[in-house]
Amino acid sequence: SILDSPYIPFLSLLGAFAVVAVIGKPAIALLHQLKFGQPIREEGPRSHLSKKGTPTMGGLLIWIGTLIGAIPALHDSDSLLLLGMFFAYGLIGLADDLMKVVFKNPRGVPARIRLVLQLALAAGFLYLITGPEQTVQIWGQLSITVPRLLYIIVGSLLLAGTVNAVNFTDGVDGLLATVLIPTLAFFVIIAASVTGQSLIMAVIGSLVGYLLFNHHPAKVFMGDTGSLALGALVGSLFFIYGVELLMPLICLLYWFELLSVIIQVTSFKTRGVRVFKMTPIHHHFELSGWKENKIVAVFGLFALATALLGVVIYPYFTGAPLW
Repeated sequence: SILDSPYIPFLSLLGAFAVVAVIGKPAIALLHQLKFGQPIREEGPRSHLSKKGTPTMGGLLIWIGTLIGAIPALHDSDSLLLLGMFFAYGLIGLADDLMKVVFKNPRGVPARIRLVLQLALAAGFLYLITGPEQTVQIWGQLSITVPRLLYIIVGSLLLAGTVNAVNFTDGVDGLLATVLIPTLAFFVIIAASVTGQSLIMAVIGSLVGYLLFNHHPAKVFMGDTGSLALGALVGSLFFIYGVELLMPLICLLYWFELLSVIIQVTSFKTRGVRVFKMTPIHHHFELSGWKENKIVAVFGLFALATALLGVVIYPYFTGAPLW
């Protein structure tokens, strides 16, 4: 059928990009009118105080672009599950952003409620994609079978952890959207079906369109509306494609961001000593004198390197040629 044409994913990418590129300006003007300005952390880098009033919730642009670009994938159950995760987590993020900008509650949705919702959604998703026993690919011909419950428990923790790691990465103009492109491209390369590729290409197209407005100096931020949705999609892809054990490699950058926060908080609480100038770690480099664009370039190359390494080891990991 026409939907199996190898050109469809490119149409998804172009369509999503075009939608975001065209609606971006009026959408940002609307967010300005609604006074949806991003509250800037008082304890954040001083250079960020000039960003006050930049509209947030630009993630809505990524939602719209993804939905339109992913139309060719809507007949496919895996793609619908991935979109379900994208929008469910996106809604948690939207609630969080709305509480911050409309109700002027700087904390947003309480962290506990957010985490419980994230874990519950992750568990539900993993339940839907597993059988009574789940096979986990280790390397080549080696795989292990684990009970469904164990898989769901460990998987939910990994998935929610990755979502929050991706969320932490969103702290410098253009950073998250840039680093996600190679991460998602890894899945385009390993996805066997045109449908799977269409969905991921739609997200990539939306991110490139969003970067037109989010590159330094940013005219809009994605907010948790964008970062939680994107984190959920990336995390879910590992489970859909059975490459759970490649997560530490492909998500290394995001995990570093999360780990830097955990190390900083733990060290400060136990020893009263800060390990980094500021966390998440991109702020450490900012305070070390790196310009925002330099952080984006270096982190982007790091994400690209891990994704390329993933592509290189993938055939050995699965024990099957890539194509």
